[in-house]
Amino acid sequence: MTVVPSLVAMTIAVSSLQKPLELPEEFTLTVLGGSDEHLVSGRAVKLVGRRLIARLSEHLQPDTCFRINCDDAILPGETLGCWREGDAIFAALDVQQALAPLGELAMITHAPSHAPRSLRQSA
Repeated sequence: MTVVPSLVAMTIAVSSLQKPLELPEEFTLTVLGGSDEHLVSGRAVKLVGRRLIARLSEHLQPDTCFRINCDDAILPGETLGCWREGDAIFAALDVQQALAPLGELAMITHAPSHAPRSLRQSA
């Protein structure tokens, strides 16, 4: 019997990260774009660099923008292509960057700022 790991290590080329990002084997991606924003279930099959081959719950058109939420990161990307193998739908996904760690990003955005400056010019 083969044991399937529950996590796929996402070693995305982001030099500032302390540790590799981990994407659960089963994940949900959010399809972005206007009023058609919705969720699609995915299962990681293979990761090569920034390219993720995944089995999806529905067919996505090429160039479809998406984001995958991880524990402490957001992975935005774009669909490169999608195909069927029997009843299964697979996609090649380009993970374009990793916004992480979210805890640090939240601290930056909620940090006290300097007093607001007037945008008016003196006459």
